[in-house]
Amino acid sequence: MNQGTFNILSDVLKKENKIIIPDLQRDYCWGTVLTNHNKKSLAYNFTNELIKEAENKLKYKEFSYGIIYTYEYPKSFLYLCDGQQRLTTLYLILGVLNCYQQNEKLSDLLQFKNGQPRLKYEVRNTTDYFINNLVNLTFKNKNTADLEDVSKTSWFRDNYKDDPSIKNAVIALKDISNLINQSNFETVTDFILNKIGFVYINLEAKEEGTKQTYSKIREYGEKMYEIVNTCGDPMEPNEYQKSILLSKIPVEKKKEWTSKWEIWQDFFWVNKGFQLSADEGFNEFLSWIKKIEATGEYSIEVVEEYFKAFFLLITIQEKLLSHRSCWIKNLKDEFERIQKPNLMVLYPSLIYLKNSTNVKFNSNKYYVDEENVNYDEVFRYIRFFSNISRNTETIDTAIKLAKDNGNCDVVNFIKIQSDEYKSILTTEEIHKLIIYVNCQDNSEREHIENKIWSAEDENYLNGKISPLFKWMNIIYPNSSNGFKLSDFEKTYQLFTELVNKKNIDKLSIAMLVYSENFSEFREGSSWGCERFYLGVEHDFTFWRKWIPSKQLETIIEIYSNNIKLDEIISLELNKQTDITRQIIIRFLFTKASGFWQWNNTKRYFIHGKEICFPNGVQAKENTVRNIIF
Repeated sequence: MNQGTFNILSDVLKKENKIIIPDLQRDYCWGTVLTNHNKKSLAYNFTNELIKEAENKLKYKEFSYGIIYTYEYPKSFLYLCDGQQRLTTLYLILGVLNCYQQNEKLSDLLQFKNGQPRLKYEVRNTTDYFINNLVNLTFKNKNTADLEDVSKTSWFRDNYKDDPSIKNAVIALKDISNLINQSNFETVTDFILNKIGFVYINLEAKEEGTKQTYSKIREYGEKMYEIVNTCGDPMEPNEYQKSILLSKIPVEKKKEWTSKWEIWQDFFWVNKGFQLSADEGFNEFLSWIKKIEATGEYSIEVVEEYFKAFFLLITIQEKLLSHRSCWIKNLKDEFERIQKPNLMVLYPSLIYLKNSTNVKFNSNKYYVDEENVNYDEVFRYIRFFSNISRNTETIDTAIKLAKDNGNCDVVNFIKIQSDEYKSILTTEEIHKLIIYVNCQDNSEREHIENKIWSAEDENYLNGKISPLFKWMNIIYPNSSNGFKLSDFEKTYQLFTELVNKKNIDKLSIAMLVYSENFSEFREGSSWGCERFYLGVEHDFTFWRKWIPSKQLETIIEIYSNNIKLDEIISLELNKQTDITRQIIIRFLFTKASGFWQWNNTKRYFIHGKEICFPNGVQAKENTVRNIIF
């Protein structure tokens, strides 16, 4: 084999070469390690991608699965320092392929002429015996039925069950055999024998003398094992994807793209936050591309386009946060903390920024041309999806919408609205976009946006302000002829007055007065009785349910005529025909106010002729009861 260069698999497993997994290595684990994106094993995904590449029949000369490190002693005995997971999986694939055909090349790669497997495990004798039985009794005899579960074969020993490498190999074989079949084995065989391979590095010692040489070689090997293996983790998805993508580009461009890939890795290292390495962030990044592109097939050029978009987003994030006075998702912070930003915002933002010319590459580094970044448009785009993300997670719809919109201003969504986008482009969102379109200039638009965004950020509204538009048209009928900012501001002010700490308890009673029955406020039961809940000030979930209600609409309309809540409640109470209901509400309105500080959960129930304010312990001993009949 050629040192430091690409060697096809047939060169690695040839002639007298024996691949040995030394005792310093971890167990084979790709059968049970599942990937995040599809919850399939690494062995499954590795084989599936290999089959796809084989079936694509692309005209590249080689397909590299990265670097393998060995130390050799004696000659032709190749002790693996790194590459066990990949090489073992390929060895199992070779065995499955051998089950389907008479192919001398395959047979030679699997075993020597004397029947001994080319793959040997020093980690544990049981693993070595298992490989020997697997090759000679299943692969060589072409027993395809064994592959579904070799643990059920006659040759499978009981002590194999306790060997983790064997356990993983059994599961991996099942995944591999489910993917390789009569329809594809010939294509895969041709690909695996003639195209795939590794860059081969052999660590050599300089000293003379048998024992000293072997000792020194093993020392080198153990040090290299420590360097190339982190915490016993298998090959990272980004490393695997790198080998696939680099194998598809012309030889003369490989150096350039390898250098760029290293720059990308450095970026994810700098932004790894609390993670131990750059791998988690880089793996996440590649999973985003796969989701957005809706395919595992993409070029290294596409990776760079998305990297530029993410690089731009991260670089300008801090400036964006202070660009306007309103809130947007801090994707940089989320990425640094947990490597998983809000995808409802991230995906559309990457699509929007993907074709931006604001990221340049020069002198072996990326940089942002910040002077030419349109911060207004970028902020509006991220703000739009940040607000949407509060109340929906229709991520696939968001991706398609962003793709249809391209690099356009958010107001362009008006032109592409359709039924498939209704979960995002609701009537409210379209209404707001129309308001922005009708602004005379950017200054007026910015002013109106700030007012509308401020209302969206109010905790009780949580991004949904359609009730404000509805109330505005009721209070100010002329607003129905067009948006008037002063009317909107007055309506919003009325609402904030009603939900402030001074009025919130009275608003609860007013809502109860205008409800048809108590059960609208029912929340479970206490001691066999219906329990009612009037809502505490900071229970935004409760209030968000009632904000669009007819009851609140009525109260807002009356309140806008300078009629105080006390009077609103009293006037409606006098109209009540249900005497029992009237007594209970009047009691809550007048006498119960003193109990709220003690019973700060605002819950009560009716028990016989008493109204009870439970504190959640025992009804008889720790509940305030008052006779109301």
